[in-house]
Amino acid sequence: MAPPRYGITHKHGLDLLNKAELQLRDVYVHLYKMKSTDAVKDMLFFRTEAYGVLTKVFQALALLNQTYFTKGWEKNMDQILQLPLKPVRLELLINAIMYAQSPADIQAACERLTKDTLECLLLKKPDFSDGPSYPKRMEGFYEEMKGVFDKIITFV
Repeated sequence: MAPPRYGITHKHGLDLLNKAELQLRDVYVHLYKMKSTDAVKDMLFFRTEAYGVLTKVFQALALLNQTYFTKGWEKNMDQILQLPLKPVRLELLINAIMYAQSPADIQAACERLTKDTLECLLLKKPDFSDGPSYPKRMEGFYEEMKGVFDKIITFV
C-alpha cells in the first residue's frame, strides 16, 4: 500500500474528503436499486449491485485515508484491511456481502457498510473544516456602526 501523504495541505485534504463524499454518494444509487427490486427474483442482480457498493466504498476509503491501492480487485484486501481509518466491522461486512446466500442479507450488509463508512467520513470532516473567519466576517463592521451612530446623532 502506498504511504499516506502526511504533508498534504488543508485545501488538498478538503478536496480528497469531498471526492470521498462523492464516491460514497454514488453508493446510494446501488442501494436504491437493491431496495426497489424484488428480493426473490435475481441473486445475480444483487451480487452485481453489491460489487458496485464495495468498489465505491473502497474508493471512498482510499480517498479518506489519502492513499491509493497498488493492487487490483481481489488482491488488495490486505491493503484495505490495513487502512488506519476504516469501519470497525469492515472485514465482517465484506465477508457478509461476498458469501451471503440471500438478497436480503446482501442488502442489509451493504447498507450497514455504507452507514459505517459515512460515520468514518464524518469523523474526518472536522479536521478540514474552516473555523470562523473573523476578519472576513467583521469587514466593514466599523464603518456600518459609525454610519448608524452618525444617523442617531444627526436625528437627535
